[in-house]
Amino acid sequence: SMDPNSLVFSHQRNVVSELSSQFKETIVITADPNVGPYLKNVTLKSSNWKQGKNLANAIRFLKVVLPIVIKGRRNLVVFTHMAEVFALLISPLCWILRVPHHLWYAHASNSIYLRFCYPFLSSVVTSTSGSCPIKGSKIKIIGQSISLNECDATDSPVNFPPLGWYHVSRLDPTIS
Repeated sequence: SMDPNSLVFSHQRNVVSELSSQFKETIVITADPNVGPYLKNVTLKSSNWKQGKNLANAIRFLKVVLPIVIKGRRNLVVFTHMAEVFALLISPLCWILRVPHHLWYAHASNSIYLRFCYPFLSSVVTSTSGSCPIKGSKIKIIGQSISLNECDATDSPVNFPPLGWYHVSRLDPTIS
């Protein structure tokens, strides 16, 4: 989602903004109909995904993606973020056209879509060894990528017993 008001995915705008500075052109295709405001050097497009309309959704997604992949195939890298269904829809075409296609996947769940698209992908990027249910030479473990600038650390002591609940986040081992 590129919606800056999303309670779960609003950070993705920041990630896209940072990554886009490394590329001549960045095109983001999102399922969310709200693509949010303009981002410098980024073209935002929506496939307007609607819950429960799987075939129509796939067709709308392909109508947005196929022209981009076919037209840009010589200078294109595809990066799919946590959307193995989308990856499955386009990975065979990317493979045929020799367009590098990388999938970020950080779910421990054993997705059938991930298994079917894996042979066509250039790599599967994940955060920890426990964040991806499949193993193989295409799996690239890069760590959590947490920006400490986004954390509001305090030096106040922790109350024991706690006065409320504390959330620690993930406790997976870090990658050096």
